[in-house]
Amino acid sequence: MLHDGSKAVKQANKLSSKTLEKHIAATEESSPYVGSSMGWDEQEKRDELFSIHSRYILVRNNGSLVGYTSFRFEHEDDWDILYCYEVQVLGSYQRQGLGRALMHHLISIGKKCQMEKINLTVFKVNVAAGALYRNLGFSLDESSPDEEDGADYEILCYSLE
Repeated sequence: MLHDGSKAVKQANKLSSKTLEKHIAATEESSPYVGSSMGWDEQEKRDELFSIHSRYILVRNNGSLVGYTSFRFEHEDDWDILYCYEVQVLGSYQRQGLGRALMHHLISIGKKCQMEKINLTVFKVNVAAGALYRNLGFSLDESSPDEEDGADYEILCYSLE
């Protein structure tokens, strides 16, 4: 469990390059993108994660980064959306409620910023994450591919209204 459990919300352009590089490494290392229909494109992921529009919630334990989520505020199809791009928790910290806590923070931020919903993409092979999101109240978004499309991911949403 976390000892100091410090949290911070920061813009991508306020993070050190060392911290950002750790994000890329953690994302690629644990990512179902590799081998998925979306594929892993490091430059595309860098552009996404390092965008000035990206925000992060970082969780540190005794000064070491142990988890984070990246998100953006977007307007899409007449919806004001908080889009969760990544949730990453180090393996030794998984199944301790850290991912759930990060998602609760996103829900709180979304409500305070008067967003209408939170969207995220989850790979179907990531059964634990899918179960967590559904347990929190996320459901299949209307923009998610149809089952017969054979997509290996789903787009989930959480209503903030």
